[in-house]
Amino acid sequence: MQVGTTAKAYDHSDRTTYILVFAQNLFFGGKLENSLMNPSQLHENGLVVHTCPKQYDRNSMHCVFMPQDNITIHFAMYWVISYIPCRLRTDKELEECRNLKMTEDKECDPYNNVFEEREEATLQTTT
Repeated sequence: MQVGTTAKAYDHSDRTTYILVFAQNLFFGGKLENSLMNPSQLHENGLVVHTCPKQYDRNSMHCVFMPQDNITIHFAMYWVISYIPCRLRTDKELEECRNLKMTEDKECDPYNNVFEEREEATLQTTT
C-alpha cells in the first residue's frame, strides 16, 4: 500500500466521463477493486458529502456535491457500503476528460488532533 494521487474515471448519468482526482489517497495497486476514500478529506476540500443511504433517510441525497463545479456524484451501494462507481481510466480519457479535484494535495495525517479540536470547539459553540 502507498499514499499518492490517484485518478479514476467516473461515468456521470449525464453521459459525461469525468476524471476524479484523489490526492493523498491510499493506493493498493491491483489488490483492491475499488478505491478507499475518507469523507473528511472530501469535506476538507469544500465538498458536500451525504453518506446516509436514502433507505434510511428519504431526504438524503446520498452523494457528493461539488459546489464549485455544480456537479453531483451519486453513491451506489454494495451490501452496506456506499461507494462511487469508478473505473480505471484510459490514457485518452486522462488527456481529454475534465478533471475533478476530490481532495486537496496536502498531507493528510489522520492522527493529527486538529480535527478533534475543531469538532470539540464546534460542539461547545452549538450547545
